[in-house]
Amino acid sequence: MRKSHAGSLILLLLFYTLITCAKKNKDLPEETQSKKDQIWKINQNNYTLHIETIDSIHFYKEKKAAKIQAEEIKKISDFNIVKKLLKGIIEFEETEDYAAIKKIHFKNGTSWQSKDDEEIFAAYYPAEDIIVMEGGHSSDISFNLNNGKAIEEAGNPEYLNTSPNKTYRLNGFYDGQECVTYFIEKNIQGQFEKVIPLSEELNKEGKLKICHVDDGFWKDDHTLLLREIHSYDQNGTPRTVFYKITVVNAHLPEKKAASKTKVSDFIPKGWKEILRESGDLNGDGIDDEVLVIEDTDSENFQNNDGLGTDKLNLNPRTLLILFKEKNGTYRLGAKNDKGFIEPENSEMNSCLADPLLTEGGISITKGLLQINLHYWLSCGSYYVNNSLYTFRFQNDHFALIGFDHNDFHRASGEENSSSINFLTQQKSTTSGGNVFDDNESKPVTTWKKISVKELYVLDNLGEDVYFDY
Repeated sequence: MRKSHAGSLILLLLFYTLITCAKKNKDLPEETQSKKDQIWKINQNNYTLHIETIDSIHFYKEKKAAKIQAEEIKKISDFNIVKKLLKGIIEFEETEDYAAIKKIHFKNGTSWQSKDDEEIFAAYYPAEDIIVMEGGHSSDISFNLNNGKAIEEAGNPEYLNTSPNKTYRLNGFYDGQECVTYFIEKNIQGQFEKVIPLSEELNKEGKLKICHVDDGFWKDDHTLLLREIHSYDQNGTPRTVFYKITVVNAHLPEKKAASKTKVSDFIPKGWKEILRESGDLNGDGIDDEVLVIEDTDSENFQNNDGLGTDKLNLNPRTLLILFKEKNGTYRLGAKNDKGFIEPENSEMNSCLADPLLTEGGISITKGLLQINLHYWLSCGSYYVNNSLYTFRFQNDHFALIGFDHNDFHRASGEENSSSINFLTQQKSTTSGGNVFDDNESKPVTTWKKISVKELYVLDNLGEDVYFDY
């Protein structure tokens, strides 16, 4: 009797286990599930990817845990509405059956002309400012109306899939050969730019083809999971491959600048050099040149009837970094014309002295570029401020790796400072110092961890740079 009961108990436990497993997998679609059997690490000049195939259980488990927010991409397919919205930008050729696009006048001053009027209007996406057309074999044709970028970079917003904090997004377009071409874009200064040709990477020899993604989501800002329909079996069940794609890093590919014989060749007519520093910045053992140039337009000189200097020089300044080649020529390595180096005087505060010091304003030490901006006012404030920016050339651009700020009161001597290391993601803050009285000086330093998603790039820094950490 005891053996009979034991056998019955084992059967019941086995039945319960089978039922439990069935419940756990009841939400999984019927499909041929791939196994985790391949991992690739891809290192290119401007991006690094880790790609692996995973099984369906992993995919749906991650999807269930992810906080996926549905994207609402406004799409206008009503031709009459688009015709009014884009009047003067797009020239249409209308027939009873469809509206072809003859010519596009892009907002950057360029244009596109159709050769055969076979590009049929499909939709307009106002948020992206992208017009989508249908070409031969139902292929996608699109243009960004703002900058003129074509389908390979503009994509079709129908395929957009954006990461949680809008750092990266998946884009794509139908190429007319029964396949969709996918690529990854990165948010660079508020604009998404193509950085990774995903289909091209996956379709290379030795990798599985990516052509029909019917499901996908971003687990976080760097991890993308995709379900690819590889084929169908004789019963119509999809054969699927599941990918986990990790974007380790990515940036725009370097555009090789044209070389010039002399440094002066980079200075526009009507501009002058006001500061120069030499030193090796890209590690090739050859001294490079850092210049600050200034416009000399007389219209930018303004009389001042208030406190401060009698005449304000408001001419803009540009920072140039020139790499010297082995043959003695120079090429542009970086450029900032966004106001990071401020004019000599300020219209808002006529008492402010020139922030760029002629001695120590720019320095090169051990391959690092340092820019020191000094804020001293002859009236209106007793505080003196110094901001020191440290840049390093890496990944084909100058990344901001350190920022140091200190201020002191010219009357009381009170001193405060802070220092940010963007590489270690640490910030120190020191307060309670005094530059005049050692007895009063009781500095206290605190440290905290900060979160830095992307390093700041010299080319993109503007005026009034402030780091809120």
